[in-house]
Amino acid sequence: MPKVSIIILNWNQPELTVNCVKSVLKQDYRDFEILLVDNGSEDNSLEIFRKEFKENKKIRILETGKNLGYAGGNNFGVKNSKGKYVVILNNDTIVEKNWLRELVNGIKNEKEIGAVSSLEIRENQEERDWSKNPLTLSLVGYPVEFKYKDLEKENLLPIFVIVGCSFIYKKNLISKPFDPEYFIYNEEIYLAWLLNLKGYKNKIATNSKVHHLLSMTRKSNKRIDRYFIFLGERNRIMNLLIFYELSTLIRIFPLIFVNIVLLNLTEPRKIIPRFRAYLWLLSHPRKIMKKRNYIQKQRKIPDREIVKILSCKLRDETVFKNKLMRDSLKIINSLFCIYCRALGLRTIEFEN
Repeated sequence: MPKVSIIILNWNQPELTVNCVKSVLKQDYRDFEILLVDNGSEDNSLEIFRKEFKENKKIRILETGKNLGYAGGNNFGVKNSKGKYVVILNNDTIVEKNWLRELVNGIKNEKEIGAVSSLEIRENQEERDWSKNPLTLSLVGYPVEFKYKDLEKENLLPIFVIVGCSFIYKKNLISKPFDPEYFIYNEEIYLAWLLNLKGYKNKIATNSKVHHLLSMTRKSNKRIDRYFIFLGERNRIMNLLIFYELSTLIRIFPLIFVNIVLLNLTEPRKIIPRFRAYLWLLSHPRKIMKKRNYIQKQRKIPDREIVKILSCKLRDETVFKNKLMRDSLKIINSLFCIYCRALGLRTIEFEN
């Protein structure tokens, strides 16, 4: 059995983290270590962890010294890990007994698989049927569900977007999974895209189930919420700028521009933090170019192959509860797909 290192990041949420760790300790797959990484907490988290887990040899408690964000904190854990495989697990989750075994089974037997995600069950929401609608990515950087033709219901299914709250990946493929400057948001898309660019595929193991409480930190602080809007928009566009070949970027630029306009028209209260994101991108061309060069040097797969597993849609219609908004988005999605067909961008809709 290959050894697995499980990284659980904590920031001022000791109760949630303790419950998460306790659920991991009940796994029927036993060859694992838990790296409990405290990300500069300002409360008594460390004291609680040392008291709760001091006798458990499977758990190592690490301190970053300051808040490095989701990206930096998890990178710190990975750097100190010993396993062949690494699992990134959100602290606001509870995992089922066979959660880890199903992740390992999904990744260990196929050389071309880079990462395997768990089935996310969101609190107070129905479980999604991923056998019908696995996740891909829109050309402008949003997760999109796509219904594959003739896809039999099975445990291991193709996805592009890694489910960030729980996934396993092969450590030897990428030693530092995230760009630390992302801090939080879209960093799992960064990793998923990089793995695809390097020639590996991502999957979801629907029998590996994780119950997710969802964004507890963000809900508790409006100031943090505004900062997260800035990071989410900046990091989403950053991914487009650093991952696409220049020819692809030129062709989809009108889609990126239209999306920015529509996004801010439909959510005007978020304009200010998003405007800050656009200013940051415009004022840091050298930094963006450095990131782009780092990514492009690792490319083994051309964009024409990557685009085949992306979606021509702007976003999923399901993101809006309002019927008028959903109907409007359907029209926009149709126009986006017509544009892609005209420019020879053969996305997943045309390939399946």
